[in-house]
Amino acid sequence: MATTGPAYTGTCTLCKSSATLADNFDNDSRLVVCKTCGKYVISQRLREGLEAHGPTTSFSALTIATRTASEADGPTLLTNDTESQLRKSVIFPKDPLETADEVLVWLGNRTHLFGQSIPFNRETDYPLFRLRAATELRTVVDFMVQEMRWVKHAGNMGTDLIIDTAGWRRLRELEQTALASRQAFVAMRFNDEMFAVYDAAIQPAIYEAGFDAFIVSRADNNNPIDDEIIAAIRRSRFIVADFTHIRTPVFFEAGYGLGHGLDVIWTVREDYFEPMKEHFDTRQYPYIIWKDTTDLKQQLSAKIFATIDGAVARAPLNHASNAQ
Repeated sequence: MATTGPAYTGTCTLCKSSATLADNFDNDSRLVVCKTCGKYVISQRLREGLEAHGPTTSFSALTIATRTASEADGPTLLTNDTESQLRKSVIFPKDPLETADEVLVWLGNRTHLFGQSIPFNRETDYPLFRLRAATELRTVVDFMVQEMRWVKHAGNMGTDLIIDTAGWRRLRELEQTALASRQAFVAMRFNDEMFAVYDAAIQPAIYEAGFDAFIVSRADNNNPIDDEIIAAIRRSRFIVADFTHIRTPVFFEAGYGLGHGLDVIWTVREDYFEPMKEHFDTRQYPYIIWKDTTDLKQQLSAKIFATIDGAVARAPLNHASNAQ
């Protein structure tokens, strides 16, 4: 006997727009499919709590997190236990220029013919660029069209966008910056156990392939850590994302890198591979499933040399860590 009821039209808990809903009668959760927030499953307890408090900034952060996960074939599981982690994983852009670059890269990844028009919905796509409202995305697109002349409207309706000559020049600048980088961003759980894994396997594999590993927790600067995450990803050649311990920020950082055209190498310790699927369904990506640090180092090294342009062998480190 089916435990999930039929789909029906209702209201999205997060953005309050029309959405398709389906209730699970076994655990009182609800599947929500929303054009703005993507696909997510929310527990009854959290749903009632959010509805009682009304919209806040946390709603915007959750909308961004769920939509980002949906782009990687979510759905996201929203409960009282995961909600805080999801909110904290979202890093809002610091200025319109940063968002304009993100929008341009997003369009570029979907353009396969010069002059091709790309469907672009300012009213529902704003979470893809870590924005709080559609008005912010409209402002950024107007800036890209009128001042930077990176893109132009397609047809009379102005809903689709075409990358213009100046936009292709900007994409070339962004591409050359990433391709010239020798930095690899590492996303993982920050605790003593995983730092030992980093020192024994992840960092040496990256170094011996000719790149330098970067983890924010060991960055030596005075910048806010959220800003440093975004800046570090943008100046990296690729990302190594380890999902052992199933930390939500790791999913967000991997998704952010994918959205900017970076190669992402997915790794997870074997005992966390199956439990991870309960939170995010990313089975379409080729995971390195590792048993111990020796196994991880060997597999990660082989993956970097096989998939990352510019990998070049260099002598092993003589000390434990060379983190930036």
